[in-house]
Amino acid sequence: MRSGRRHKCSLVIVDSFETDRPRPSNNERQKRLYSGNQKRHTVKTQIYTDQAGGILSVGKAYRGPTADIKIYEAEPIAELLKEKPRMGDKAYGAGTHPEIDTPIKKPQGKELSAAQKAANTEVSKKRVRVEHGIRRVKGFRIVRGEYRMPLGLFTAVSSAVVGLIQFATIVG
Repeated sequence: MRSGRRHKCSLVIVDSFETDRPRPSNNERQKRLYSGNQKRHTVKTQIYTDQAGGILSVGKAYRGPTADIKIYEAEPIAELLKEKPRMGDKAYGAGTHPEIDTPIKKPQGKELSAAQKAANTEVSKKRVRVEHGIRRVKGFRIVRGEYRMPLGLFTAVSSAVVGLIQFATIVG
């Protein structure tokens, strides 16, 4: 990614991805790593991209059952990105964080109007860029497959992968 492009982003898109872990033998550690959403033991990492799909930042690793919104609240956002508008999926709680633009949630027992569905489609068209960024990160087997190294190193590994992606973008 060219350094000039990084500073000109007008929208920051946030999402998280999960990486599998081997099942711990200790019952207490199993409970802490088990992601009921994925039905596996996982590590969750948050990623920030721009609207062009360039990866701006990657966060540290959290245990699998940690909610996306809790990671967002715990993770300090880079100084460069603080003033930028942000967008996320429904996991980032519509209304709880007004700085994050999220899709409109369907009311229980009711349907969304055509205008609300159109607005959600527009949000999805912009948000797909973060999914492309996650795909590029997960192209590396160490992040995609079962992560067997010490859990404390996962943040460094994911940051190194993002660095390689950034380097390939600059050179290629």
